[in-house]
Amino acid sequence: MRTFLDFAIDGVPLRELALAWDPSVDTDRFSTKLTEDDPHEAADEIDALLGRMGLEPNEYQGLLFLPGSQNITADGLAAQLSFETDHVVWGNFAWGDASPWLDFDASHRIENAPMFTFDRLQYETVLLEARDHYIRYIAGPSRG
Repeated sequence: MRTFLDFAIDGVPLRELALAWDPSVDTDRFSTKLTEDDPHEAADEIDALLGRMGLEPNEYQGLLFLPGSQNITADGLAAQLSFETDHVVWGNFAWGDASPWLDFDASHRIENAPMFTFDRLQYETVLLEARDHYIRYIAGPSRG
């Protein structure tokens, strides 16, 4: 069993929202990269979600992944992220090959998926708390 931090929007896991948008994809097996199994990757993923990885305006950021999948059209859920002064927007959700996102094929867009707008300060606060958790996990137990 894989343990990971999950994305929830208004208390509903993103996996459940994605299933409602497209019932043909079994999202129960999807997870985020926010796991102690690879805390370095988790910290990098958070940096990307914070806009620190320099995504171009039309590039997609992976959000959910199907570990070990060989299905190129639906082994990841991604969105285009927009960073404004006071808010962050996730929109244009699409299924696709989860690696690399730079080659993501947006032809598998989920047309009925809405856009989500987050208060930037709250968004960054939650992600930075999670990032701190993984950085502490990497550092190991404190000595003292």
